[in-house]
Amino acid sequence: MSLKTIPVNEDNHDELYTFDAPKTAEKSHLTLIPYYAWANRDEKQMNVWIQQARI
Repeated sequence: MSLKTIPVNEDNHDELYTFDAPKTAEKSHLTLIPYYAWANRDEKQMNVWIQQARI
């Protein structure tokens, strides 16, 4: 799987979040593996937020 990377904005290096939206988006497939399975831990609930762009 590969996803398009977003260049780092050096002007905001001290900020955790930025409101600058990426200029482009493209369709891609993403396989999510729950943390408990990836880390070989007990099954527990986990919330994941993924920003969705309309293409």
